[in-house]
Amino acid sequence: MQSITIGNYSMFVRNFFERDDESDIIKIITTLNPTKEFSDLLQKEELTQKIIDFNDNQCYIGYKNLNFFKKPRKSSSEHSNAVYLASRKKPFEGYLLQHLPPNGLTSGHRHKITTEAFHILEGKVIMNIDSRETTIIGGSYIVKPRTWHQLKTKEQPALTLIQIIGDPKGLSMDDHWF
Repeated sequence: MQSITIGNYSMFVRNFFERDDESDIIKIITTLNPTKEFSDLLQKEELTQKIIDFNDNQCYIGYKNLNFFKKPRKSSSEHSNAVYLASRKKPFEGYLLQHLPPNGLTSGHRHKITTEAFHILEGKVIMNIDSRETTIIGGSYIVKPRTWHQLKTKEQPALTLIQIIGDPKGLSMDDHWF
């Protein structure tokens, strides 16, 4: 995933495997305060727009090559209150757009073979990695296999694009160890 700054916006572009064909590259931008520049960028990049509730605000999302669910999906993990809004699945590569509400928490877990990259689009998350906390605002964090990890939020929600690399099914719970 590559972050490109365009005016006041960061656009995340999936660029994990080098390909000449750009037709399947994921592009996503978000804002809480849309401007003409945001609208122009939606049009220039041929992005679809989606508006979601984000605490007391609306979050505007411009995206390409993500599949939004008809209804948000609650996490299947017992101790998580994360909600998933969109996904993309290919062999050995998957993506989830995750909304973590205020005072939210994901289940602590690790993977034997899967690497996860967390791209924080809005808000801030506290990433617990092997019992050490790191606060991430508008950046990315890569978690390697066999590393215990968990996300949480405080007063504000967070919107995160999770990139899953190495799962043969793209998106499955087969490599989650709680």
